[in-house]
Amino acid sequence: VLTNRNNICINDNGDITLTAIGGIGDTLKWYSDNLGINYIGKGTPLIIPSPTQSTTYYARWESLCDTSDCDSVKIVIIPTTLITTNPQICQGKTATIGIHNYTATGIYTDTLATIYGCDSIITTHLTVIQAIKTAQSPSICEGENFPFGSHIYTNTGIYTDTLATIFGCDSIITTNLSVIPAINSTKNPSICEGENFQVGINIYNTSGTYTDNLKAISGCDSIVTTTLTVNPLPFVSLGEDKLICKGDSIVLSPGPGFSSYLWSDGSVLSDLLVTHSGIYSVTAFNKWCPATDEISINECEAEIWFPNAFSPDNDGINESFKPVIMGTLSSYQILIYNRWGQELYESNDSYAGWDGKFQGSTCATGQYVYIVKFAIGTSPATLKQGIKRGLVTLIK
Repeated sequence: VLTNRNNICINDNGDITLTAIGGIGDTLKWYSDNLGINYIGKGTPLIIPSPTQSTTYYARWESLCDTSDCDSVKIVIIPTTLITTNPQICQGKTATIGIHNYTATGIYTDTLATIYGCDSIITTHLTVIQAIKTAQSPSICEGENFPFGSHIYTNTGIYTDTLATIFGCDSIITTNLSVIPAINSTKNPSICEGENFQVGINIYNTSGTYTDNLKAISGCDSIVTTTLTVNPLPFVSLGEDKLICKGDSIVLSPGPGFSSYLWSDGSVLSDLLVTHSGIYSVTAFNKWCPATDEISINECEAEIWFPNAFSPDNDGINESFKPVIMGTLSSYQILIYNRWGQELYESNDSYAGWDGKFQGSTCATGQYVYIVKFAIGTSPATLKQGIKRGLVTLIK
């Protein structure tokens, strides 16, 4: 049993031809079932309408006395194929479905033919992925480089790179690169002796030229060249501490050669007239630096004292008998007598002292009487006058 078409599209309205070859009998009959119930016609060839569903057709020879075995052929009805696709293409690319080319996002329906000539309806949900455009503005330091994609950039400029996304589409990146140059600066500071000058983590206190490589706020190099001058301090001295008696005055001076002065009382003159006790200081400036000194002026007690013994034995210790004076001595007279009242020594010089001799010879060991008339002070208002009497022992 044969047919002219074994596979038929579901929407095919044509006929099919059934043909039987061979066999013996009175009549060739055709059925649509294998039980010989659904009779559809006789003879060969037999032309019938196309079935609407897949069907097997049977043929057999029939006689009054006998019936042959059946033979069959199957007609397959091929349904319409429905296909849905969700392709993605990159911007600028084309999706081809059959004879159509699509370049925009959308839903498209195309009817194609299968290998049997039947309809295949394809619904396409097309997505066009746009090119990604981004911009970046990195900064690098002079001497560094900026690698991006397959390129390496070292100069300030605007660069465009086309990379591939995870979908294989274009990612267009514009790079506005800034190359920050190293900052070179010069300093010429001056400091005073004993001071420090700091650059970064380094501290300098000696004249010279120094180079430091620091980091600017950008993180790039900042090269600082420092030419440092260390200026000497002036020498300022107000001398040793002094005594001042009531009514006296003392002129304090740090010395000559300074450009300016500042005293502890606010005075800016080169000298300071002191009439009272206290602590006084001055800051004197040369053309670069200041220096300070202070002095203590103590109130004197107008008084005169005498030792009670001395030893003129040429050993360099206590060789003469003389007073210790506090204050300014304005007049002085000393008389020394032996125990019989004989005058041995007389002088108006408080610094000379009695060497224990009379008429060139050293007096005997023993006690001697002294009488002193004195006046201490520099003005009548502060003058202190008096007479002191006492005994002094001469020791050999």
